[in-house]
Amino acid sequence: PHPLGAVAGAGPAEPGRPRIHTHVRTETRIDTHVAMTMSQVMSLAPAKSLADTSTRVALLAQLLRDDTAAGVRRTAAWGRSRFAGSASVRQALGAALASDRDDDVREMSAWALGSADGVDLSALATAAIGDRSPAVRETAVWGLGTQGDAANASTLERALASDHDETVRGTAAWALGSIDLPTAPKALRDALGDTEEDVRLKAAWALSEIADSTALPMIRTALRRETSAQVQRAELRALIRGGED
Repeated sequence: PHPLGAVAGAGPAEPGRPRIHTHVRTETRIDTHVAMTMSQVMSLAPAKSLADTSTRVALLAQLLRDDTAAGVRRTAAWGRSRFAGSASVRQALGAALASDRDDDVREMSAWALGSADGVDLSALATAAIGDRSPAVRETAVWGLGTQGDAANASTLERALASDHDETVRGTAAWALGSIDLPTAPKALRDALGDTEEDVRLKAAWALSEIADSTALPMIRTALRRETSAQVQRAELRALIRGGED
């Protein structure tokens, strides 16, 4: 066994995994108006199976685009996540993420896109950097990490390096560790010195996943000054996985 192994411990596989579903609930927050509206829509478009959904998808798109009640639009975004394999659905969700005036609608749209396959990630990348709501930015960053496309690493690095919200920075660090990167980005190394413990923890976990030996000197330096035992264990794990003797 590695001499540092007993100190680092096995540890959780993802000590800093973000809990997006804590605040982006997959169940809808339904009030009376939302319930009545959605019931009327579904009664107009009965479907015998998930394959028989074109009318429902079209009606949900109309609600997402045009309804004046934010609760209805949010519920429509959640409902459309079931059909996100459709290019038209993904396009509608991207439009809602880019332009809906309500934070909760944009957040749900980002969650739906991040959960889907074959998504054009440009809307998520734009929201990850530019949305006014920290919750939307965090959810968009989570979506980029979940999708696992290394082409979005620069967006995640920017979020990690410059976002003023620690939850966004922490999720960006997690996301960088969730995609296949050959080397550890500078923003991830620098995040070992973040003022927030959770960001440092996620950064250390991500560095252990990337296992870039060139990051070892910075990890050693961070370990010497770190005061959190949990972060220290994550940094030791990063040293071991990076090839520390």
